[in-house]
Amino acid sequence: MIRPVNKRIIAKLFEPVEEKKTIILTVKEPKKDTFEVLAVAENEQGIKVGDKILIDKYDALEKEIDGEKLYIIQCERVLGVIE
Repeated sequence: MIRPVNKRIIAKLFEPVEEKKTIILTVKEPKKDTFEVLAVAENEQGIKVGDKILIDKYDALEKEIDGEKLYIIQCERVLGVIE
């Protein structure tokens, strides 16, 4: 796992998916604006591991680490915590 620094969060896409139906098949796609927090930089308050957060879908930096897609997000880009 990677440890975030400088007011950053490591997160993954939140897995509940929306179904998009077409004439021939059903395709499931994850929402690209809801993330599950995996790690938070030290001294960051208000966001903790396990929280579901909402961000603008263009504010996350996507990286593949150990075969898993992870996202690096600046804490100030978080729009809210989903309860």
